[in-house]
Amino acid sequence: MAIILAVVMVITPIVPTSDIDLFERIIEAEADPRWGFDGYIMLAQTVANQLESGLYGNSYKEVLTRPNNYTVYQTGRYKTVEVSEKARLAVLITTMGVRTLNYGQLYFCTLSHLKRNPNGLHGRSEKVYEYRNVAFFK
Repeated sequence: MAIILAVVMVITPIVPTSDIDLFERIIEAEADPRWGFDGYIMLAQTVANQLESGLYGNSYKEVLTRPNNYTVYQTGRYKTVEVSEKARLAVLITTMGVRTLNYGQLYFCTLSHLKRNPNGLHGRSEKVYEYRNVAFFK
């Protein structure tokens, strides 16, 4: 176990604990608790893609708190959630640099939102994947 932890510490970029907590809470608030782990990881990978693109901020915190980026941040809903193991693991894997279930997605919305707003940003974007009730775009 100590060897694995040492390897993780060496290859994991240093992300402040406060950013990790915020990241986990936002993923939990955005996810549907009935989802499997795949949905959580796809949300976390979206955040990582936004960071890596350089268009949404230079840190996880900047990406997650960017105005109009995550509604659950703007409304404060992320503060009220109990973070699940699925969210914790998705954030851990993502902040370690692992890219899985990654289709280059930069944002997402529910399918019901997409149906109500077919000519909005999401309706004009390239859909790369659907997971249950959510569409992912780039």
